[in-house]
Amino acid sequence: MAKENRKVKNSVLVDLFYEDEFAEENDRMLYNALHKEPLPEGTEIRKIRVDNVLYMNFQNDFSFGVGGKVLILGEHQSTINKNMPLRNLMYTGRAYEQMVPVRKRYKKEIIRLPKPEFYTFYNGKETKVININPDAGHEILEKCPVLKEYGQFIDMIRKYQETGDEDAYEHAIKECIQKGILADYLTKRGSEVVNMLVAEYDYKMDMEVQREEAFEEGEKLGRLEGQDDGKMMKLVHQVVKKIQKGISEEQTAEMLEEAFDTIHRIYDMAGEFAPEYDVERIYERLKQSF
Repeated sequence: MAKENRKVKNSVLVDLFYEDEFAEENDRMLYNALHKEPLPEGTEIRKIRVDNVLYMNFQNDFSFGVGGKVLILGEHQSTINKNMPLRNLMYTGRAYEQMVPVRKRYKKEIIRLPKPEFYTFYNGKETKVININPDAGHEILEKCPVLKEYGQFIDMIRKYQETGDEDAYEHAIKECIQKGILADYLTKRGSEVVNMLVAEYDYKMDMEVQREEAFEEGEKLGRLEGQDDGKMMKLVHQVVKKIQKGISEEQTAEMLEEAFDTIHRIYDMAGEFAPEYDVERIYERLKQSF
């Protein structure tokens, strides 16, 4: 089975909750779904995003301030990531940097900051977070229709892809419009959504690459135990540096030109030794896992 396509899902979600003309309305709806008390009419929504342009290789999915009192940070994941608390903490700091002018930071008077709230929305196969897969039936989906329909849209794409349909995106969009799933959004921006999906993801090629990587990873994992200790220790050291900089597993795998599963295994082990990240202990624990 092909790996989950993080970039595609994230780009559509960001479009709905940050870029789209109705993003502010969607943010308000999401806030109300997450809280018992609905927002009073006229409450200011301030869209904020930790941008990759400002912070190299470091950006969140979407965030927004609510009435200057609450800061909502939303992340979308299709795989379990145990470092999300750390990443959210780092995103919060960057968001506060955008909200508080530099000169104001040096004043004696205390600066009142909005309370951060972190939410992870999940589209993978196993989870203990907010699962937005349609069959999960999470209560938030009934309170926030746009999030529910987004999950249905991704699920529709997945079903067409699993049949080997080469026009999965177009067929998923067409069926969603017919069924009233993100109908207005997809009718208005359907071609743009297809372009985003095509630009980010080639399903057939991904299938082929995953088969190749599975084979290569099997060989690599089989060699790790007998691999030169120095080389493996160096890899662990490099990965730890990336973790401390808040770089994702996917980006680290690409930067170091290593298989994602290998990097994921090191990230997973490293999480047990946070925040010190003792390289030698991580390495020894890694060797014991084989």
